[in-house]
Amino acid sequence: MNYLRQLSVFILLLIAWPAAMSGAIEVVHNSGIHSGYFQAAPQELKGKVTDATTGETIPYCNIKVASSTMGTATNELGEFILEVDSFPATLTFSHVNYETYRVKVSNNSDLNISLIPLTTVLDEVVVSASERDVLALNLAKKAFLKAENDAENDLYGRAFYRQKSKNGENYSEFSEIFYDIRYGSAGIKNWSIVEGRYALNENAVINRNYTSFSRLLTPLQPKTDKLVFPLHPDFERHYTVNVREIIQSDDAKIAIVHFSALPSTTIPAFSGDVYIDMNSYDIRKVTGVLKNDAFDMAKLTTKNASWKNYEIAYDINYKIDSTKQSVLDYIKVDQSFDYYKNDSLQYRTSTSSNLLFYEHYRSNTRKKLGGRLRNNRSDWKKLDAIGYNEQFWLDNPIVKRTPVEEEVINAFEKKEAFNSVFLNSSDNLALMDLNIAQDPFIIALTQDINDFRNYNPVEKVFLHTDKELLAEGEDLWFSAYVVLGSNHEYSGASSVFHVDLIGPDSKIVIAQTHPLRDGRGSGNLQLPKNLPSGRYQLRSYTQWMRNFNPDFFFKKEIEIINENDSQPSQTVAEGPIDLQFFPEGGHLVADLQAKVAFKAVGSDGLNVKIKGNIIDSSGKQVALLSTLDRGGGFFSLRPEKGETYTAVLEDGTRYELPAALENGYGLLADNLNPNTVRLTIQASEALRNNSFYLVAHSRQRQYYQGKFEFGNEKALRLEIPKTRIPGGVLTITLFDSDGKPWCERAIFITSQQELDIETNTEKLLLETREKVTFQVTITDTNGQPVATEFSVAITDKGQAARDTGSGTILTQLLLESNIKGHVENPGLLFSDQERGTLRALDLVMLTHGWRKYNWLALSKTSNDEKKYPFAKGLPISGTAKKPSGAPLKNTVLRVIAKADDRLGVLSTQTEVDGTFELTDFNLEGETTLVFNAFDSADKPIDLNVTLNEFTNELPSAEFSSSTVRTDTEEIRDYQTYATTRKKSDSIFNFENVTKLENVTVVDKKKEKRADSPSLYGVVPDLTVYADDQRPLVDIFQLLRGVPGLRVSGTGFDSEISIRNGGSPLWIVDGVPFFADAFNPNQSFNGESNGGTGTAPPPGFTEGRGGVENVAGTGSATRTPSAPVPDLIKTLDVLSIDRIEVHKAGTASMISGLRGQNGVIIVYTKSGAQPAIDKVEAPTLKVQGHSMTKEFYSPKYDVPLDVHKTPDYRATLYWNPKMSTDANGKATIEFYNSDLAKEIQVSIEALSPDGIAGAVLKSFGGQ
Repeated sequence: MNYLRQLSVFILLLIAWPAAMSGAIEVVHNSGIHSGYFQAAPQELKGKVTDATTGETIPYCNIKVASSTMGTATNELGEFILEVDSFPATLTFSHVNYETYRVKVSNNSDLNISLIPLTTVLDEVVVSASERDVLALNLAKKAFLKAENDAENDLYGRAFYRQKSKNGENYSEFSEIFYDIRYGSAGIKNWSIVEGRYALNENAVINRNYTSFSRLLTPLQPKTDKLVFPLHPDFERHYTVNVREIIQSDDAKIAIVHFSALPSTTIPAFSGDVYIDMNSYDIRKVTGVLKNDAFDMAKLTTKNASWKNYEIAYDINYKIDSTKQSVLDYIKVDQSFDYYKNDSLQYRTSTSSNLLFYEHYRSNTRKKLGGRLRNNRSDWKKLDAIGYNEQFWLDNPIVKRTPVEEEVINAFEKKEAFNSVFLNSSDNLALMDLNIAQDPFIIALTQDINDFRNYNPVEKVFLHTDKELLAEGEDLWFSAYVVLGSNHEYSGASSVFHVDLIGPDSKIVIAQTHPLRDGRGSGNLQLPKNLPSGRYQLRSYTQWMRNFNPDFFFKKEIEIINENDSQPSQTVAEGPIDLQFFPEGGHLVADLQAKVAFKAVGSDGLNVKIKGNIIDSSGKQVALLSTLDRGGGFFSLRPEKGETYTAVLEDGTRYELPAALENGYGLLADNLNPNTVRLTIQASEALRNNSFYLVAHSRQRQYYQGKFEFGNEKALRLEIPKTRIPGGVLTITLFDSDGKPWCERAIFITSQQELDIETNTEKLLLETREKVTFQVTITDTNGQPVATEFSVAITDKGQAARDTGSGTILTQLLLESNIKGHVENPGLLFSDQERGTLRALDLVMLTHGWRKYNWLALSKTSNDEKKYPFAKGLPISGTAKKPSGAPLKNTVLRVIAKADDRLGVLSTQTEVDGTFELTDFNLEGETTLVFNAFDSADKPIDLNVTLNEFTNELPSAEFSSSTVRTDTEEIRDYQTYATTRKKSDSIFNFENVTKLENVTVVDKKKEKRADSPSLYGVVPDLTVYADDQRPLVDIFQLLRGVPGLRVSGTGFDSEISIRNGGSPLWIVDGVPFFADAFNPNQSFNGESNGGTGTAPPPGFTEGRGGVENVAGTGSATRTPSAPVPDLIKTLDVLSIDRIEVHKAGTASMISGLRGQNGVIIVYTKSGAQPAIDKVEAPTLKVQGHSMTKEFYSPKYDVPLDVHKTPDYRATLYWNPKMSTDANGKATIEFYNSDLAKEIQVSIEALSPDGIAGAVLKSFGGQ
């Protein structure tokens, strides 16, 4: 049974609690709970629920919206308010004492709902009082056992809490709180505040942690002998029980069993009723009342204060959800007593609270309570304002407030009495001090941080690879995820990412660039033949990331083997050990207790285990030195003033510890509690009379700030709640009263939001070359389906098993990209939440995360011009000149780019000296560029073009590699099969597979001359020959009725589009024409130019896809306008030979190329169109991005001769970009090889909202 803690915790009733507290705490309101909660709801419903028989109002009636997890309940006056997405809406009204009622609502008129009381059927079940008693005993026992057996099962819900207190006739206290709750049949197990507010009148009896009653008053007997609850394991010793009534509900008979405390019971005992389902024995409701001045669950703390006539009552109500499961509905608690001071009656005080569950949800095992109440990005600016937010509470009533409650709230608002609640434990409710938000230092610091974030948005890269072990000459496949900003949303700022392969000698073996589209890209590295065996580093980054520390690039080690190399053994590092010390908080301070972390690394860059002692200057041992994990460890030390300390290893090697400061602060953190970070702050005696600030930030946003004083204390102990802090690295900094930073500590916050990825592979059987099919399901932590992109690698585990400790998209985005140095086996740090794992992760933060933030330089460097802007493409630059040699100044250049079957147009404008630059070129492989120039009348002119040589300056490579693994069976097996793959003409070798070309059958009369090739060597989607369409009036008539083209309008106002897109690119005899006015600075991929400069300009903020204008407006979905250039409209149709149509897909208008709406190429008869002058158009070749091959996986459903060759594939299936549907599902199909007996599936995913997930799973092995 999951008992609550011993009732040594009291509900404290205080007097004259000051409204402003020294050391009060503040937390940023980032947006509230859950990504699916509080979506826009345009329609508001109001109404009242009454008893159909008596006409009396029904309080706390549950109201549920069909097809939604959301709901509400009536208030104590039977009134409700509810928002629905649209009409009609179906509402369900339920109450344990009434028949369930469903109604379809078509408008927002006020509703008057009458519920019919349940029918009493007691006489049909029992006939005598004695039988009632026997029935009551049996039901109570079975209900207790059922609840006790189910107590370990976790259920989740979100609840709204409202509490109000009165001292006499005056309201003295009011609070409203949103909770995220984990509970079971025995009551609430844990909760986390998401948003809360609290107000009180001074000089009054207040119930600062009255909320704890909702946890301590439980359906079952808690673990205490000071109080008796009805469902006690031995309830027969304390109660007489009888069935008061049996009522017939929609789905069951419910017995109301009354528990009456025996007069002989000396322990305070609740009397009350338990509603029990007679079929399932589920508890449907528990009520309890206690009138006893000896009540020991609460006490008065004020001197000479006492109470009389103490009374407390509770009501715990359950309901049956749509899955027929019993879930909590509400918990109501009422308390009252006569308050005495110095034996003199002051007044009657009363408090009432109700905890209403408005949403229930399923959760996975990694669920962490808390999160956000809102997910609307537009609310950020409002909710980021630190302190109390009145508008938020006006917008989110959940349960309709009564007129009295509205009056109380307004009275407190006028006095500005509300504070925000951020932490609620069983014995403490902490509030925020509003004054800190107006502190000059906090204002200045906040502005600096915001400016730094706006001008220095963080971009991150993660590469998912198909495997980690390869042979020379093989392909390494990768899928790129690039995110930008605090929320890890897909980046639209960069359109290029770099991939480098670095050898064991720190030389770059391969350097590639690849295009990005909306933060996603993919490619492959074909390893050079005869590449030496060893461990290599795969590195990836964007150009923007080069402005910052290269430690934050994506880095991953892979192992490459060569059959011609002898397999080297693992070598032992020679040379001195690099032993570094990291005092927690940054410095050792004389006479302050400190934790000192250390990291030992060998000359080969690998972690080293060490042992030794810490001694002082006299040789006295003061601490032991021993590694715990990954070459790291820690020890405790209280340095003395003027003393020096040395680490002495077992081999006698000595290392000096950093000197201790004479005066300073100490910052110690305990991060093992799942809900809070516990801090201990110390200061030298000379500094204890001064106030200090604590600021915590994560992902370039503040999440905590406070101003504190030591008073008479030598150390302060504080807690930071984790519920609103996103997963990742949180940095806590201590500033003195002058704003000087003294201490800094990085800790890791476990992610509250993580994609849950499931594969139904458990029962799959693997047969040689058989088809394998399984489904992928992706949900959020609440079990809701997620439509998202993901990548998948499926490998033969017998050949290339992926290490379970390898990094994932989670470890990269949340950990590795935020700290310095290589983290060994980062995946193991995310494997579970055991204390040993948490300690190992915190040790990484103490060593790799240890740094001194350059706060002093923050405001000076935040908006410096960056050397490396966001790259929109590969840069192409050169000079354009007239045939005379004079520079072609201030002239529009339109450049037709053709690579294989991809075609498009780039545009720019020359400078006064004729120089130009194209910044958005993103085609792959060798590309032909045809340059066209136009005068002020937009007519083509002759020109000559020379291109500058492109030099790709790469970041320096620093890679300390260990040697290849020892000659293991895995290495030998992989090498054997790799050799076979190279020597045989294997079916998985894509280059050796001949694909059948598509065959199109055309009408013979429309077959045309073979001497009419496409101008660019690109096969068009279709060709229209003018001579086949005579007689014609204009080009509109020629193209009207052509499949795939839309010709709308009449006369010269007609428009032409391909597949209902916008204006296509028109090319007439090699010269491009545009329907719109040309702007050489316009970006043709839909991005704002704010992302192409040195930094996003002021007035821009983070948003979907990178950088968006705050003042921007949305657009409605419509068919894009597709005007036709004037020259095309007036083209003599008799001069046209043929027209080629290249649809957007075949034109492949990759980011930056004009033509994303398709291309229409017009060929005129030779010499028949004088309107288009033939001019000199230089044609040059450039090298684009690295070519990406298509991953080939065989299909054995149709027998082919090529299938006779052996199939020894290591990677059985690779897909760099898949998507789940609206139900979060996707299907994967592939064929097994000749070898694979056990298969490993690796999936990485990132949702559009920046929520990541990863899974590594094996199946087969029979």
